[in-house]
Amino acid sequence: MSDAQLLDIARFCNRFPNIDLTYEIVGSNEVSPGKDITLQVLLERDMEGRTEVGPVDAPRYPKTKEEGTSFSKMSCVSST
Repeated sequence: MSDAQLLDIARFCNRFPNIDLTYEIVGSNEVSPGKDITLQVLLERDMEGRTEVGPVDAPRYPKTKEEGTSFSKMSCVSST
């Protein structure tokens, strides 16, 4: 592998974020199949001394792409 290829791999790996996830069930102590719950989720990203995230590492994408996050309402189904 060439030095340039190794540098590309190192650059990509260094961009992979370290994210801690914590969650809490809000307003209920009981979770059971078919019951609606509210789940509060906290994602914390270790910025490793940086103040901005920067663009996504996507060398084949035709233009600069900024990182983003989206969430949606989800339903979970029990398999039991």
